[in-house]
Amino acid sequence: SEFYRDANNLDGKSDRCKPCAKEASRKFRASPRGRAVRKLRRYRDKQKIRARDAVSNAIKRGDLPKVQTCSCIRCGATATAYHHHRGYKSDHFLDVVPICHDCHQIAEIDTEMEDLGTEGLPLFESGSKVNSSKEA
Repeated sequence: SEFYRDANNLDGKSDRCKPCAKEASRKFRASPRGRAVRKLRRYRDKQKIRARDAVSNAIKRGDLPKVQTCSCIRCGATATAYHHHRGYKSDHFLDVVPICHDCHQIAEIDTEMEDLGTEGLPLFESGSKVNSSKEA
């Protein structure tokens, strides 16, 4: 498609073609305001970045399975991300659940995992190990 998807528009497409949108993004990132926004975001989301890095490192070590090998806790589809259902504090960096993109959108809006039906489901918690094929 020549246009990016945009749910805010009635036709579901962006009002700029892909090359024009890329050029506009490039110009904004190079502008003083764009650089300031990027710098502020880095500081504002420091805990989120650390939490994501902790999950990434846990996957590399084999403490967590790759998310693509998991099913979404809500709908059963192939998971696309780990959701930090207890927040981004350092105590909960690895308290994550596998979730698909659509359900993650819902979880971010609701922010209450009870709505996702997690009661009684096995969740990945800090300190838990995953059985790897090396040990078997």
